[in-house]
Amino acid sequence: MIRFSSQGVYINHFGGLGNAPGFFNYPTNVQVDREGFIYVADEKNTRIQKFSAGGEFLLSFGDHEREDQRLGPIFSLSIDRSNQIWVADPTHNRIQIYSSQGKQIRSLENRENSANDLAEPVSVHCLENGDYLIGDKSSYLLKRFDADGKLIRGLKKDGLGFGEIYFMASHPDHGFFATDYWSNRILHLNAQLDVVSTVNHPGQRAGQLGKVAGLAFSRGQLIVADFENFRVQVFECRPLKSGS
Repeated sequence: MIRFSSQGVYINHFGGLGNAPGFFNYPTNVQVDREGFIYVADEKNTRIQKFSAGGEFLLSFGDHEREDQRLGPIFSLSIDRSNQIWVADPTHNRIQIYSSQGKQIRSLENRENSANDLAEPVSVHCLENGDYLIGDKSSYLLKRFDADGKLIRGLKKDGLGFGEIYFMASHPDHGFFATDYWSNRILHLNAQLDVVSTVNHPGQRAGQLGKVAGLAFSRGQLIVADFENFRVQVFECRPLKSGS
């Protein structure tokens, strides 16, 4: 993992290839909680690792619990307003929720005859009001649930030409951004999951995208991990119009 300032200046790095504590095998997502701790989705080691703000390894979880609680390969994690860590576990068709100390708190799984059923969820994104978004392999590209787990909105895949959503970012003034990793695109949505625009500029020049991995907001700017082009790009975002 490599850390940069908001101006792109190198700060430090930590980790390396391997399965020992503090090392990674395909780190796919990184999130920072309100206390500055860093959480990394370590995909092929099937675990989440926690680090201090300076990169010191603290703990890992998801790979050594009871067999029925262990994670499969993971791509997405998110941190809610209570500093709980939500992890999409498509192999076991569930969302696992952990405390900041790596203890499993609860699991969101399918219930018989439920309209909220999950279909191999590959991404999860928590919102400040307690709502959360899930991207899975159902007929919906994205689903929005309230804090009680009730499905309140959904964006159908029909006609959009998008595959599964693996990574998301949100901002109260700018709405939601979601990546179609395999098609080099970013989808921009409002709070009602209406499509605002699509960023679809494949290529290697500045402003163009290869396969897109992680997304984040910083000071109203969208930070994009341009995975295929081995770089990070920063885009200016205009606030959505009131009511959008």
